[in-house]
Amino acid sequence: MRYWHKLKPNLRKSASTTRQSIRALNLAWEADSKLVTVSLLSQVVAGVCAGAQLLLAKRLLENLVSTDSELIEYSSVLLPITLLGLVVFVAALSVVVKTEVTRLLIEKVNRRASERILDVTQSIPLSEYEHPDFYDELQRAITNSRKYPNDSIWALMGATSAILSIIGVLIAIMVFAPILLPLLVFATVPLCIATAVNSRRNHKLLSKLTPSDRVREYLMSLLYQRQYAQDIRSFGLAFEIRGRYDKLWDERIAAVSTQARFRLKKLGLATVFTVGMFIGISAFVMFMTSQGNLSLSEAAVAVLAIFTIGRLSRSMIKDIGIIYESSLFFDDVEIFEKRKSKLKSSKVASCQSMGRGPIAIEIKNLLFSYSGFDKRVVNIPDLSVSSGSLVALVGENGSGKTTLAKLLAGLYSPDAGSIAFANSDGSVIEQITAQGRTAIIFQDFARFFLSAYDNVGFGRVENIGDSEGILQSSMLAGADTFITELPAGYNTPMTKHFDGGIELSGGQWQRVAMARALFRNADLVIMDEPTAALDPKAEHYLYREMRNLFDGKTVVLISHRMSSVRHADCIYFMKEGQITESGNHESLIKEDGNYAKMFSLQAKSYGQ
Repeated sequence: MRYWHKLKPNLRKSASTTRQSIRALNLAWEADSKLVTVSLLSQVVAGVCAGAQLLLAKRLLENLVSTDSELIEYSSVLLPITLLGLVVFVAALSVVVKTEVTRLLIEKVNRRASERILDVTQSIPLSEYEHPDFYDELQRAITNSRKYPNDSIWALMGATSAILSIIGVLIAIMVFAPILLPLLVFATVPLCIATAVNSRRNHKLLSKLTPSDRVREYLMSLLYQRQYAQDIRSFGLAFEIRGRYDKLWDERIAAVSTQARFRLKKLGLATVFTVGMFIGISAFVMFMTSQGNLSLSEAAVAVLAIFTIGRLSRSMIKDIGIIYESSLFFDDVEIFEKRKSKLKSSKVASCQSMGRGPIAIEIKNLLFSYSGFDKRVVNIPDLSVSSGSLVALVGENGSGKTTLAKLLAGLYSPDAGSIAFANSDGSVIEQITAQGRTAIIFQDFARFFLSAYDNVGFGRVENIGDSEGILQSSMLAGADTFITELPAGYNTPMTKHFDGGIELSGGQWQRVAMARALFRNADLVIMDEPTAALDPKAEHYLYREMRNLFDGKTVVLISHRMSSVRHADCIYFMKEGQITESGNHESLIKEDGNYAKMFSLQAKSYGQ
């Protein structure tokens, strides 16, 4: 019992390896159960052939040794040789089938693994992107879903093939030398233990390196992505950033080198023991032969079987180690997937389920703060927005305007309080339906590296076939004039990353984003600094025409330019997450509060 405390962890690792193999098999089964069945059947055939080859070789040797004539009788060896050739052919064919089926299976497994990641990223709320640990989990999940499914499926099929072949060989040995079985099994135990220990240590190391790996990959992106190229060159940052990048690589290589030395020591000692055991077992076979317990043909086949098992067991243990290590990384994918189970899945309201008409908004005791921070970013006891009105949120940077916009759009969930939506007749609208009737233009809006048509059509993707509506929306936003001049018009990719593509200016992109919002034809429009990249003429046009563009809709406008919001029905001034002033432009100027002071300050800068 004194060795039990040492044996127990290894037994747990053995059971864990079995579970990990089952998980890898389940993933393959999800991808294509028919291919898995074909692959396993081909390996069963290969295992049967491995044992049959030894028994036929034994029969052939016996016929050769037992003949009394100097000439070998042709008839005595014809059948064993023919059968042996047939078995070798079938075994070779099964290997070809297994290899090609596995290649196809890996493609399907890769797709399934990627789908599991996308299922999570499609459903999680925007607030998850505020957590550093989310990025660590996402990084590990993406990396592992690309690499380890390949490794695990190849290893699973390889290990299964080796195990079935070993079983076939052991069954053949049992016919004439069953005493060798426990010795051969015992010889492989140290290699199994060393492989399991190394795999777990490697997983721990790579998990520990994830944060620094993310920083290193980000630094690398700074050195090759076009969006950073001009700043990198203008400020002479290449040497500094490259130095930090190289340092992180040096630290990673040093850690991996230490790990490699540990792995080499463990596997080296285990290999010495295993090889020594096989040599000792071979010597034992010779001793049994000298004592007359085995015939020469049995001894020859036994030695061949011993070294066949040695070769197969090394391959099996290597593959099992890959399975174990890969499946540990599957844990990272499953940890990431658990985020989905904890959160409400996102839904999208269909066009048919949505009503029409401007939306009213009623806010009660709304509280919100970002995870890990105690400070309230939004703290609004009461706020009402009438249907069909144009209201503006103004205030200094960091006052909570954009966060409030994301709460209104349903991208964040409040910590407390409520946001209620209603039609113009006062009937309540469910939040999911309200989201389907809402369009939001962020200051950092998405720039899809796809065609101009797609960039506008994504505003209401279920209507993306409405080319006339896309054209009309582009014309209203002033985007049609430059889109039609592109090399392929609306089919031109909006990036030089792809053939035939072209880069747009910031102002042009802003017009495309506006066209996307117009094509959505939403009843509630939220605009966060919609003119940040527009020239003064285009900005003046947009604000002058805003009521016409969004006639019959409720509009929430966020801006730090006071002159842009002076014609809003109601202006709300935000400070530290709270609404401190409200009213129209004239009334707020009379109050001579923060709004009036900021308006006066901006007016002076323009010489007004």
